[in-house]
Amino acid sequence: MEAPIAQQPNKMASPLANDQLLLQKLANINKYTLRQGSPLLEAVSCGALGNIYVLADAERKVQVQGRNEEVPIPVFVVKEESNCCLRLCCGGHQALVARMYHANMQPKAGKEVCGIYSGHVYEADPESGVAMTMDRDGCCHPRKFGLGCFVCFACCQDEMFMHAGGPDIKPGDTRAEDTTWMSRSAVPIGGGGFHPTFEFTTQDNKEEPFAYASGPCCFGGWMEFFRETVFKYTTNKDDEEANLAELRKKTPKSIGELCAALMTPVDYYEIDIKDDFRKLSPEQQMTILGNGIHVDYMLFENDKGACGLSTDSQGNPKCDCVCTTLSSTPIHARQRNAVPSHLPVCLFLFRWFLPTSLALQTLCLMYCAGCVMPCTISCVFKSDDS
Repeated sequence: MEAPIAQQPNKMASPLANDQLLLQKLANINKYTLRQGSPLLEAVSCGALGNIYVLADAERKVQVQGRNEEVPIPVFVVKEESNCCLRLCCGGHQALVARMYHANMQPKAGKEVCGIYSGHVYEADPESGVAMTMDRDGCCHPRKFGLGCFVCFACCQDEMFMHAGGPDIKPGDTRAEDTTWMSRSAVPIGGGGFHPTFEFTTQDNKEEPFAYASGPCCFGGWMEFFRETVFKYTTNKDDEEANLAELRKKTPKSIGELCAALMTPVDYYEIDIKDDFRKLSPEQQMTILGNGIHVDYMLFENDKGACGLSTDSQGNPKCDCVCTTLSSTPIHARQRNAVPSHLPVCLFLFRWFLPTSLALQTLCLMYCAGCVMPCTISCVFKSDDS
């Protein structure tokens, strides 16, 4: 039976009903872009700084103040609040609060450091305040110690709670039994099998999801340079076509985006709004938009490049590969004498053009029941260049 897509008249009033600016944005924007604010800071800090996301109107442009360039008009600025040590040690699985501010629609030009442009500056609009606050518990809390593993129990479920406005909460404070949250984005028990799956519920109907999201089994790694990753949002979990929205992780379109994808976990997304999206209540619509942040943290913040170049005991360059999501111990899929002589040309290009200290990403990531596993190869190059 298809889940309801409109708010019932006898249910409680929308907690976002008084935010007229938010309602206006939801009614008039048909496509959003979602991207992290500063790839340069992400690269320099090695992930020590909290993420900043920018949700923008993809169909309307504005010129950057102080720079001859047009960008999509910023709509929301999302700022992460979390512990620095947890970001470094549990990147992607840390407890966090992400506040979605109404954005100042006039971005400013950034600075150049040693000839490298730092990126545009996106600021929150102090007069409009916070539209929504998202709370996600992390793997360091006893309640979520199984985060990142196969989703067999509630302690393994990755979930994010949405609150209207800007309540004073700390990372991981929200519980499913609380009555203060507005809506919830959660991975179901079983994780959706071989497809990353999310279920969306609201406070007035915690048992029956109003929508579902599903993505592909394989994504990330080198695959993300050649193929878009698409998540489909539907009111019926068995539907193959999205009737609410589509989240697309975009492939790099420029040298700058390519460098950012190679050296940082910064990603670029588009959210295409479908016809039935307008039938949802404001809190349901914001839940789907907020799930884009949830997807990035759960699946793509851990794409650290599980494949790297080094040398073996005989001085031959080799490719070390990691075969687990939670361990940094390299497992070699092939020994030197097992490497075929007809290796792909691209691997030889790596040998000639890349320094042995440069880390390489996995071929792709495979999802299985809530666990993300790299699909990798191991290759040894002969030192005599034969």
